[in-house]
Amino acid sequence: MSSSSNPVTGSTVPNSAPTPASTAAAPGAGAAAAPAPAAAPFSTPALLATMLRAAPKISDLFFSPGKPPMVEVSGKLAPVGARVLTPDDTRHVASELIGNNKHAIGNLREQGSCDVSYSLAGTSRFRVNVFMQRGSCAIVMRVIPSTVPGFPELSLPEELKQIVGLRNGIVLVTGPTGSGKSSTLAAIIDLINQQHSFHILTIDALRLPNDDSSPYSMLMFRLHAKLL
Repeated sequence: MSSSSNPVTGSTVPNSAPTPASTAAAPGAGAAAAPAPAAAPFSTPALLATMLRAAPKISDLFFSPGKPPMVEVSGKLAPVGARVLTPDDTRHVASELIGNNKHAIGNLREQGSCDVSYSLAGTSRFRVNVFMQRGSCAIVMRVIPSTVPGFPELSLPEELKQIVGLRNGIVLVTGPTGSGKSSTLAAIIDLINQQHSFHILTIDALRLPNDDSSPYSMLMFRLHAKLL
């Protein structure tokens, strides 16, 4: 029997189960029913594609043991399907998202969390945070748009374009989760790139779980700075 190592847990898992030896049934005795084979692991790309089709303008995907897969739309969470995820399910998803990224695997084992990027061929890109929660893996995936939205697409006021000409001070962009902060900042930075030759430094999305009662409670820190 061959085996492979699970990059998330470091444990060795079998690739295939041994075939039990067949036994002859005694004359007149009913043959014992063979045990049902274990369900094959689900496809993470297929699950992600299904979740993305659940609603328009999905901003985040969530995976946590004891809950079904969840999507966030306009700051509200909604389950996708009735299947409740097990710790093995979330560990399987985390393993497929992390792949052979040794740096991420090391951070998850030593620090309890890691950040990776993931692409779903022909569909979407994601910024992924995997973290340990009460001994199990939980996952948050931020959907990254394929194109940078402009001011018209976001219905931003023309006055906001004045930010592009500022040379001093600080501008705060605030709002609840899913309200469009990242999209607004992306549109502003894109406009800066169109009108000026500046070096732009961005530090984005430091996410920490801050409430054990809800795996979806996140604290986000965001800093954007221009180097003139």
